[in-house]
Amino acid sequence: MKKLLITIAATLNVLPVLAHEGADHTHAAPVADQKLPYAVSAWGELKFRDATEYTLPDDAALAGYLKKNHGGSDVDPVTGALYTTIGAKVIRFDIAAGPGVILKDDEKFGQGNFHGLTVVKGGEKPSFYFSDNSRHLIRHRNYADGKSFDLVPNAEAIPYFDKAGKFNPTDVEIHTKTGNPWAFDGYGSSLVFDVQEQKEVFGGKKQFSTSHGGSFYKDKLVVCSRGSGEICTLNLKGEIEERFSVLKKANPCDIDFFGDYALVGCLRGPAANDAKYPGSPCYIYHWPTKKLVSVITPKTDFDHKNGQHIHNAAWWPQVVNGKVTKLFIAFSYWNPGDFKLVEVTGLPLK
Repeated sequence: MKKLLITIAATLNVLPVLAHEGADHTHAAPVADQKLPYAVSAWGELKFRDATEYTLPDDAALAGYLKKNHGGSDVDPVTGALYTTIGAKVIRFDIAAGPGVILKDDEKFGQGNFHGLTVVKGGEKPSFYFSDNSRHLIRHRNYADGKSFDLVPNAEAIPYFDKAGKFNPTDVEIHTKTGNPWAFDGYGSSLVFDVQEQKEVFGGKKQFSTSHGGSFYKDKLVVCSRGSGEICTLNLKGEIEERFSVLKKANPCDIDFFGDYALVGCLRGPAANDAKYPGSPCYIYHWPTKKLVSVITPKTDFDHKNGQHIHNAAWWPQVVNGKVTKLFIAFSYWNPGDFKLVEVTGLPLK
């Protein structure tokens, strides 16, 4: 999900409001005027549209596993396809509207729980790394030859896991320089480390409160410390250079970048038990300045009835002839589980 880091020079202060056809909503209140104890929609200059032209495949077994879905999404830099996970299955969405397609493999349906994924090699026969928290490992799967293998299958044998308990990875990302997979052991040790080399090991429970997900941004590691409501930026030595508190102390699950714009989906926001709580927030920041650009609450804004908790939010830039023509957000919801797409206009597509 982090491979299309497209350079964006303009800031939102100089952006025009782009016209958009379809069922969108407008919010006059600027982001800074939010005074409620929970996150409410404040779209600022941006507009959003419920992209109902994309749907999950009609599959009874898939629907059963969707109820307990966690899931994450990533974009194939070769084909531009969007991939998302439900249970241990992978669904592909192409730019052409319509239902997604379940990738065929010989594994028993539903085995494992792919909490997150990252594309290793794109194309019509892609390969992936998956963070499988139910089987306590990182799995590599190649759809070209049908082969798969597991990384860190016995984490307890590694010295730095001596007192950490089981390895329960919640995310996996590709390092922008080395190309190695990095695991985010959110449900286990809260360590973040190079799975392939197993030498660079950062974090732990003293630094992160559930290192649920993250990304690489300009060769630095960005980690969502979900329980503390912080997003931490680490240098290549593992030193925390910045702790950024998400607006209103929400619980950030993951962060994804489109150029300099960060997308932060939250499991829940403050005052989640309030009768007026509109559902989990998703924040868009201009990351270099940490300026809050927009707040989305998809359960209320788009009537996503199962959008009470955002488990993952990922950018999907659609590229035609080498240019980004449209920009979408892929939402994976948890408890109840669901998957939806929303189109956004107003950001520079450069």
